[in-house]
Amino acid sequence: MLEKNPQRTLTSEQVEALILSAKSPRDSALILIALTTGAYTTEIVDLNAGDIIKIADGDVAVRFKEGVNKTQPRTLHIDKNI
Repeated sequence: MLEKNPQRTLTSEQVEALILSAKSPRDSALILIALTTGAYTTEIVDLNAGDIIKIADGDVAVRFKEGVNKTQPRTLHIDKNI
């Protein structure tokens, strides 16, 4: 029987170091989007400023143009506690 690999996550210190290592506010934002949404790299690099939206309850979400199977757009919420 094959042993499952344990899921590895970043510590809060590693997340902070990663964000602080960004070379621009844009890069910091992309890192935060990647960490909070779990989106695919291709989805993230295709983002435009207009893809960041405020939703009815005042939260922020990211609208990705193509979903997982490139069949339809998808919207993922960003945790406001980040």
